[in-house]
Amino acid sequence: MIETSPARPVSPVRRETALAAGAQGAIAAAGLAAALATVDGPARALILWVVTGAVVGAAQAARAGWLAGEPAPRPAPGARSERAGDTVRRTVVVLAPAVVLQAVALLVGAGLGAIVAGVLTGTALGEMRARALAGRRETADGGELVRELGPHPFAGPRRPLYTRPRSDSTLAT
Repeated sequence: MIETSPARPVSPVRRETALAAGAQGAIAAAGLAAALATVDGPARALILWVVTGAVVGAAQAARAGWLAGEPAPRPAPGARSERAGDTVRRTVVVLAPAVVLQAVALLVGAGLGAIVAGVLTGTALGEMRARALAGRRETADGGELVRELGPHPFAGPRRPLYTRPRSDSTLAT
């Protein structure tokens, strides 16, 4: 059985994916609004956004299927849970480059800004799909799905998964 290090915290998957989806969606909405305001006609920006968002969203949703995999082991005894505020800060750090990319794309051109907004929208849709899969898995397994934090804020999303029982009575067994 793979175990986490008690020194490395774990974070609830549903909280991580909800925060990432919301933040990416907000950045995408701002980018799309700016693209619509600067382009000659909104149809071009909307078409670029819809097509890009649909393609990236489908790819990201398909990639989220790994969450429905085999049962996850329990984290190591004493593994700390990351506080919600720390998850928010980590998400902001990870998505800061997306804000910069969206701003630069809009400076280059409204069409590019709409494309980047579409990529962010599609990625947010993939995060929403991952959250739904994590929720289904938690219901089936009867525990909270957590994953170990990576060694740096940009650690990949496929960090080890663990199941943590939801109640104190379950923890006592």
